[in-house]
Amino acid sequence: MPVRLLIALTLAWVALLMGAPAPAAATSQSTSQTAPDETIVIEYYYGEECPVCAITGPVLDQLAEEIPGVQVVEREVWHDEAARAVLEQRAEAYNVDVTGVPVIFVGERAWVGFREGVTEAAPA
Repeated sequence: MPVRLLIALTLAWVALLMGAPAPAAATSQSTSQTAPDETIVIEYYYGEECPVCAITGPVLDQLAEEIPGVQVVEREVWHDEAARAVLEQRAEAYNVDVTGVPVIFVGERAWVGFREGVTEAAPA
């Protein structure tokens, strides 16, 4: 279980609760500034056969179960062209290069890929 991923996402969630704004292009995608009583949306893009995604998905599901108000929106991008197009739009809005999966968006943060148990955070 990638503990550092869980910690990074929890910190991002806390940042959202403290009122961190989302990028302007992201506000129409339900990741706008979030109050504590509103839903925190984690956008998770994965590949069906991706071994790292097979680990990441359950961690995100556990996070959603354990933290009230967290919702994980999953989109498979290796076989679903429409989901891949959404990922490309989100990556452009966040100004990140998507070089692989998993890709996670929370508020104003984006994580692309996975390396030695730690996701790579894109600059805010």
